[in-house]
Amino acid sequence: MENTSRDAKEFFEKGKKALEKGEHDEALKCLDEATSMDSDFVGPWVLKGMIYYQKEKYDKVIRCYDKVISLNPDLGSAWYNKGVAYTQKEEYDEAIRCLDKATSINPDDAKAWNNKGNVYLHMGEKRKAKRCFKKSLSIEPVQPEIKEKLDLSIN
Repeated sequence: MENTSRDAKEFFEKGKKALEKGEHDEALKCLDEATSMDSDFVGPWVLKGMIYYQKEKYDKVIRCYDKVISLNPDLGSAWYNKGVAYTQKEEYDEAIRCLDKATSINPDDAKAWNNKGNVYLHMGEKRKAKRCFKKSLSIEPVQPEIKEKLDLSIN
């Protein structure tokens, strides 16, 4: 197991370097190799999720973050990223479920509150959107785009 983990880390590092060069397919090959060697290694799953998001393969993003969450259920960023993928798929109820979890884990994550507000706007839930935008602004006051959204959620 120790050698497998070390080998998995080597493939993970190769995948990170390929990603930094913009070589997404090569990065995925390396990260796939890392996860096949050590399926409980969180790092490769996170990077795979990021790459699939860039490729707009949202079902794969969700599967990657499902694995991350199974390994570390209190990782707020995994819930956030999964929620954003559901938002892209226009599966708003699932997006809210994930973003609720993200904001319960990291209540000071302005970005998660902002995205939650965006989802509520898509759902026509203006009051809930407004509460989320206000919470985001209370955490990070300099967000001019949110002030515009607050106007939208009021009207």
